[in-house]
Amino acid sequence: MTDDTMTQESVWAEHEKTIRAFEQAWRRGKRPNLSDGIVSHTREPLRLLSELIQIEFEFRFRAAEQPRVEDYLRRFREIESKAEILELIGCELTLRDRYGPPHGIEELRLRFPQLGPRLDALLVERSNGALTATRPAQRRRHDFGRLALPGYVIGEELGHGGMGIVFRANPTLLGRTVA
Repeated sequence: MTDDTMTQESVWAEHEKTIRAFEQAWRRGKRPNLSDGIVSHTREPLRLLSELIQIEFEFRFRAAEQPRVEDYLRRFREIESKAEILELIGCELTLRDRYGPPHGIEELRLRFPQLGPRLDALLVERSNGALTATRPAQRRRHDFGRLALPGYVIGEELGHGGMGIVFRANPTLLGRTVA
């Protein structure tokens, strides 16, 4: 076992006790303070903070609240890297898909303009390569003419159903329209 692996395991063991206590407090109906779990001598405090935020997100969504990543970014200014922010956005998206309300690509772009292409990459990854705007149940049209996937320029929505949304697209190399 390498020194790096041992270090990671010891950091995780250090965090695990705090994570368990934090989650147990939520299960007992208490609202633990996120800052209480972050001890100044904790190694990798941002990693621990991210874990605790994700646990709090889960419990708040279950309670029909609508927490947003921005609320946590204002409270914890030390969360500044795009990777950390994207991880929290991914958590919020997962929980919004599970508990509602659904998210929209346009909404996320307005909320996080600083992330630009990295946000688009997260959204494409989460949708298994097919960029979708919102849940089909919303039954509204979306203009994706300004959005481009590698090798494609996405046009207007052609239709939607229970499994997704179909858009007109123009492959840059083929010179013809596809769906």
